[in-house]
Amino acid sequence: MELRASPPFYVSVEHALGDSAAALELVSEGTVIAIAGRLLMNTIGFTVSGAAPGGAPLRGAGLFLLLSMMNHSCAPSAEPIFSSSTEVSLRTLRGVAEGEELSLAYVQPELPLAERREQLLHWFFECNCRVCETEARVSSVLGIAAVA
Repeated sequence: MELRASPPFYVSVEHALGDSAAALELVSEGTVIAIAGRLLMNTIGFTVSGAAPGGAPLRGAGLFLLLSMMNHSCAPSAEPIFSSSTEVSLRTLRGVAEGEELSLAYVQPELPLAERREQLLHWFFECNCRVCETEARVSSVLGIAAVA
């Protein structure tokens, strides 16, 4: 594995952990793949209006703990608002009942059902929220093209 083959990196990890067995496990291929997968699954793309040179929008991606713990819905109750590349807050999109889970749209809710479900495969699930279930039933009753 490439990380173990880099003595300066491995020695630094071993020194930081103080345990060579733990360092070997941390730089193992399985651990690196698992960490990379979690990062991929939990990062979010964002835009900060007017933050780039000349007042252009700044586009980036980041890992935000709050957002990474939120579930998806095609009828989301909240959306992230980025005031900078390091700060995010949530804005509700509708009234939220006490105790109701806040949710985000991982994909654009206005996309057709099949496209939403196809894009959501990136997160390894098929959405069965109220919106998707209703659209699927209507499509089925009307005999419209099969949905994903």
